[in-house]
Amino acid sequence: MKTIADVQAELHAANEPLPPVHEVDSFFNSVLGRTLRIHTHDARVFVGQFKCTDAQCNMILALAHEFRVPVAEAAEERIGMTRPAVKLTANESRYVGLICVPGKEIVKVELERLGGM
Repeated sequence: MKTIADVQAELHAANEPLPPVHEVDSFFNSVLGRTLRIHTHDARVFVGQFKCTDAQCNMILALAHEFRVPVAEAAEERIGMTRPAVKLTANESRYVGLICVPGKEIVKVELERLGGM
């Protein structure tokens, strides 16, 4: 699966125009402090408040919890047999607090809607 950095590299290699800096700033300001769900290569999901990112697409979350997706479901997702959204319950999580999720490990990022995911 591609990371955000891979997609950026492909756009750069294909000479696709990148969005203007003010649009990128506006987007990140709009999600600052909102709840994100970040999926990683090793079938973990981190849910927390978005604080910042950097040029390598590392993402900082505050008040974060780590969830582990069952291995069978993660394997099916990797080969394209996607299931409905994974339901994550509190007893399957652990509190990790303020964390940095490496950009190279990120598979997918979801923004929580105001009424829930």
